[in-house]
Amino acid sequence: MKKTVLILLVSATTMVCVAQSGNNQFIPALEIGLPTGDFDSYKTGIGLSAKALIGVGNQGQVSFSTGYSSFKMKNSTDIYKAKISVIPLLVGYRYHLPVVYIEPLLGYGIYGTTTKTGSGGTETKVSHSEGGFTWSLGGGVQLGNVDLGVRYQSGHPDVGTIGFIGFHAGYVFSSRKS
Repeated sequence: MKKTVLILLVSATTMVCVAQSGNNQFIPALEIGLPTGDFDSYKTGIGLSAKALIGVGNQGQVSFSTGYSSFKMKNSTDIYKAKISVIPLLVGYRYHLPVVYIEPLLGYGIYGTTTKTGSGGTETKVSHSEGGFTWSLGGGVQLGNVDLGVRYQSGHPDVGTIGFIGFHAGYVFSSRKS
């Protein structure tokens, strides 16, 4: 179900981008996340993201962002392992300054937890997911067809705050319309 929602979101925003005027872009990217606050008991996460940007004037773009990142628990043992996955579904606005851009985003996040316990050759795997309000504030720079950025992202499912500093490097597919 989650993969279907992700594919539909990316497909729909890509089609909308082609139909709009302005600087429309699609940016797949690699992500690295450094957990913060209550979430710092997890290791650095890695993931992939996709962003569709729809041009609205010379300096702005409406953004639709999603992705998948995975964070493994620090101090895991052979008996107990845990990981958290993050799938954000965010909408925002990218404002271009002379050299850099800033981009606030709001939306919903799907947070999955998987734990594995076992001893003596028996292993039990338990998975659970829930959603919650998610926001992000970031910025970056586009150098030709390369998009480099940093952001703080905070998610609020029932289990508590899941916050991290994210870094991304992506390739820009652009379709400038007039």
